[in-house]
Amino acid sequence: MRALFFSILFICFISQVSVAAEVKVSYLGKGKFSAFASGQSSQRKATILDIIADLENQCMQGCKYYLPSIRETVLVDQVSDQEFYTWTYVEDMLDSQFYSKIIVTDSSVSYSTPTAEELKRIAASGRKHRPVFKTREGEWRVTEKFSSDGKFTHSEIVLNLKVGSSRRLIKLFSKRVVKKMKKNIQLNYKLFH
Repeated sequence: MRALFFSILFICFISQVSVAAEVKVSYLGKGKFSAFASGQSSQRKATILDIIADLENQCMQGCKYYLPSIRETVLVDQVSDQEFYTWTYVEDMLDSQFYSKIIVTDSSVSYSTPTAEELKRIAASGRKHRPVFKTREGEWRVTEKFSSDGKFTHSEIVLNLKVGSSRRLIKLFSKRVVKKMKKNIQLNYKLFH
C-alpha cells in the first residue's frame, strides 16, 4: 500500500459504482479550517482503502488517478506496510511542498503533519518542506454495510480533516480556500465511482 494525501487532495477514478457525497468545509478563524464529508460506494472497503493509500499514483498528469492540484507525491520513508511518509507537491492557489505521515489500518487511512523529530529524519530525502498548511490532520474511515441476510450492500466513506495556516493570504481569502477545499474533496469522492 502506498500513501494517501491527504491533502486536500484526490482523484478521478472510473468504474461502474455511484458515490453520493455530502461535503461541509468551515473556516474556524485564525487560519484554521475543518472539513467533513460522507458518502457511499458499492466498492468494497479493501478496494477503497487501497485507492486512498495509493498516493504515488495520484497527480495532475501521467498518473493512474487524476488530481488536478497534485504535481507529485513520493514515498520517502516506509516504516511498514501500515506506516509511511510521503512528500507532496501541490500546485494550486499557493504552491505547497510538504511531508505527511500516513497510517493505514483495516478500516482507515489517516495522515498528519510529522513531528519535528520525524521531519528531521525524513528531510534527508532532500525535498523542500514549504507547507501552506503547517498543521494537517485527516482520516478517511470506511465501513462496510450488509443487508439482514448478510449480503454486502455498500461501503460508507467518511472524511474528517483539520488544517491550519499562519499565512496572511490564507486568512484573507478564507472563502476561496473553503470553496477550493470543498471542490478537491468532491474530486476525491469521484475516486470511488
